[in-house]
Amino acid sequence: SSGINAEYGGINQSCDAMLSEQLSYLREIQTSLEEALTELEESPHSVEVASRAKDLYEQAQHSTVLVSCVGKMQKELVHCRWDLQQSLLSSAEEVADHETQVKTNKQTDREINKD
Repeated sequence: SSGINAEYGGINQSCDAMLSEQLSYLREIQTSLEEALTELEESPHSVEVASRAKDLYEQAQHSTVLVSCVGKMQKELVHCRWDLQQSLLSSAEEVADHETQVKTNKQTDREINKD
């Protein structure tokens, strides 16, 4: 189970790092977009500023989609980890039950052979 937790922790840290990176990137885009919109108000016919604002808006959309995907992936990870741990637990219980059964059978054999 510790291997699973370490693996999970590593993936989760990578996701957190990606989210953090994207969120600071989104903040930068937001600032640039606000500046571009202010410029656009001052010169509404500037094709260059309008084009820059459009590019920034598209970058923000891509980044938002990425953040959403990483968030969903982290939720999935939690479910996968839970399922895997439950599966390992039930396997361990089956092994323990089997070992108990083997011991019981040996004990029964000894008692029968005594007679």
